[in-house]
Amino acid sequence: MSLRLTVVCCLVAVSAAALGQTDYRKIIGGISTEDLRDGVRAMSSASRLGGPRGAALEWILGPECLGALGSVRREDFVVTIPDPNSKGRLLVGEREITVFPLWPNSVRTNTCDISGPILYAGRGAVSDFDGKRVAGAIVLMDFESEHGWLTAARLGAKAIVFLEPDKASRGEIETKWSEVPTNVPRFWLPRADTEAVLAGVGSVARLNCRQEWVDFETANYMAALRSDDSEMGDEWVVVSAYVDGASGVPALGHAADQAAGAAALGSLIKHFKSNPPKRSVLFLATSAHFQ
Repeated sequence: MSLRLTVVCCLVAVSAAALGQTDYRKIIGGISTEDLRDGVRAMSSASRLGGPRGAALEWILGPECLGALGSVRREDFVVTIPDPNSKGRLLVGEREITVFPLWPNSVRTNTCDISGPILYAGRGAVSDFDGKRVAGAIVLMDFESEHGWLTAARLGAKAIVFLEPDKASRGEIETKWSEVPTNVPRFWLPRADTEAVLAGVGSVARLNCRQEWVDFETANYMAALRSDDSEMGDEWVVVSAYVDGASGVPALGHAADQAAGAAALGSLIKHFKSNPPKRSVLFLATSAHFQ
């Protein structure tokens, strides 16, 4: 289902409840594809792990979203997350390549300072390791390999570096970490650097990274559109969307698909401002849904 169609369905349902009307043609006509696109772009401009920051937060608090209703109330709190600013350095010959640490294995982050020969293991099937000395190696592996990295870990790999695929699904990335503190750092290698690193297979490389757990100050945000209807103005409809984003690679948590809810929230606010509801509406943007 497209984002616009999803918003239309949501808008029709909420409007029927809040406005007490069923003029669906008027409701649907107010949805702008451009507004939805701009909202997704603003929200996905940077990592939103734990909650929005930078341009994403400015958009939420600005006139395209909650700020259009005037005063925005905050509920501040703190969550603990792997530092989304962490990056790793992979030294191959004289070339230094930036790699990105994946989500920690339980409490074990991807902090490391290691060296070892580079080995390529494809999808991580047992046959992919035939004749190869895995113990002490930095293993390159296709990202679309499900739990193949665990085979490399059992064979003594010092670290796993996944090659960026054409497309990464949520199901695939959820196989790339362990719920127990497995002592094997794992990293994401950008596609642009894949050829250079594969050319170094067999040579000794060095890999270091400092990934910490950090306390991140975030908040829930809300704004109200009060109705002065004498019969229904004291009744409330709450419209909520989460505005953080999750990613198996914390530094790359742009979460464009998850930004759709915030974009939809902005469209709903715009619609209700132009079509005053009979019931009062509280618009709620929540953070840290993944935590």
